[in-house]
Amino acid sequence: MKVVRKVLHMFVVAFVGLSLMLFTGFALLVCAAHREWWGAIGGALMVLAAILAAAIDIRLRSPEVRQS
Repeated sequence: MKVVRKVLHMFVVAFVGLSLMLFTGFALLVCAAHREWWGAIGGALMVLAAILAAAIDIRLRSPEVRQS
């Protein structure tokens, strides 16, 4: 049960953090479309959120997390 709570906590924290990153990136991309740097920063945040989501998914599926 303790392992399930740990994994669930990791999932919730990752979900909230990635959601905030995606929302911030999208807001920067949309609101600052005519400003080159802000749009690039927003796009980079969205790409980084996608990469981190893949890394977290791989980590949650790893056998070490399942066995502990």
